[in-house]
Amino acid sequence: MPKLAVNMYRLILVSAGLLIAIAVLASIFIYYQLYDTQREDLLARVKTFQATLSPDELILLDGADTDLGNRAYIELKDKLFKLKAYNPDVRFFYVMRIVGNSVIFLADSEPPDSRDYSPPGQVYTEASPSIVSLFQTGGSKVEVGQDRWGKWFSGYSAVLDNDGSVVAVAGIDISANHHMFIRLAFASIPLLVVLLINMLLYFLLRMSKKNEEYINLKSEYISIAAHDLRTPLTGIKWLAQSLQNESKATLELYIKGMQDISKTADHVLGSVNDLLNASALEKGKVRALMPQPVKVDEVLKLSYTPLESAAKEKGLTVTFEFSQNADFTISVDPDKMRRVFTNVISNAIKYAKDHGQVKIGGEVKSNTVKLWVQDNGIGIPPEDTTKVFSGYYRSENAKQRTTDGTGLGLYYAKSVVESHGGEIFLESKLGEGTTVFIVLKRH
Repeated sequence: MPKLAVNMYRLILVSAGLLIAIAVLASIFIYYQLYDTQREDLLARVKTFQATLSPDELILLDGADTDLGNRAYIELKDKLFKLKAYNPDVRFFYVMRIVGNSVIFLADSEPPDSRDYSPPGQVYTEASPSIVSLFQTGGSKVEVGQDRWGKWFSGYSAVLDNDGSVVAVAGIDISANHHMFIRLAFASIPLLVVLLINMLLYFLLRMSKKNEEYINLKSEYISIAAHDLRTPLTGIKWLAQSLQNESKATLELYIKGMQDISKTADHVLGSVNDLLNASALEKGKVRALMPQPVKVDEVLKLSYTPLESAAKEKGLTVTFEFSQNADFTISVDPDKMRRVFTNVISNAIKYAKDHGQVKIGGEVKSNTVKLWVQDNGIGIPPEDTTKVFSGYYRSENAKQRTTDGTGLGLYYAKSVVESHGGEIFLESKLGEGTTVFIVLKRH
């Protein structure tokens, strides 16, 4: 191996190791920093809740069934209902008192017909020593605990009367699993980013081993791939920061944010899959074919299955038009051919008009099987109909759309089909749609 390549190899390994170490440290920092943020937020919320409670009203409560008709209890219960409605991420609001050595509930935010309802005077047998201590010392605190209702991230704050005595303790319960999920989700972001960067570094190393012409070609691709990765990664970063900085974010906002992050990550994974497929190509050839007799019409139909949700999201009508009673059995590598069909169908769905049509079909002749995928999308300019198979190329009208793409799908398809001795070509009319044909020989 040339000295330059060896040095490049070492540099990339060292860089990858440093990036991984930095990502791990960053993930740990984010995890604990977010816990502190969550703790401070819950502490502020429970103090605000405690400040809304009147010690004079609480003193009027007996902590027994006799409170059910008490005006002070009814008003307190109404307040807890409203707080629950305004804070959907909170599972329970409640007020407690200590009687003797037992902590009891004065009221909670559950309706009487709820299985989680705690009537006045119900003993909270799981009360921790830190909760009990609040009745002697006052103050506020946050803890993670578990009781008969579940595992909670809880905040408590003492309600004091005019002489400083503790009248009651206000409590808030939020799902501990929900808070743990948020911390883990945000902490994993640096690792995801480093994984993608290391993928790019790996392909940079692969490029260093090729001749100058191939290096130039790969360099062009890295530019395209980096652009396609940067956009969704920027979106992930923005979503993560917006959720972290939103001190009053509700459960619905967190869920919506995580769903958006998941969808954006799917776009990133699509680009990474293109990278992995491209690594199997060398000078337009696909190596290590493992052909076996398969029904290619069934393989084509199965290739659509994982893409069905994307088609439904665009409101597409997808139809299958295969010759009846025809034998589509030929000898091909089923895994590589499935990736070919997936790339072609994915393009059809991607560029089809919303609520448009995609047709998938095939016919059998004496010596060949002819398959096609047709869409009614943007079409391809005449001068680009052959260039789209050359690799690292997207037509100008495709670039102008918001749809992501690396330009490798048809390049990979052409290499696989031709390695089987077949032919792939397309017919397209600008603004009306494209049909991709795959012709395979029957042996």
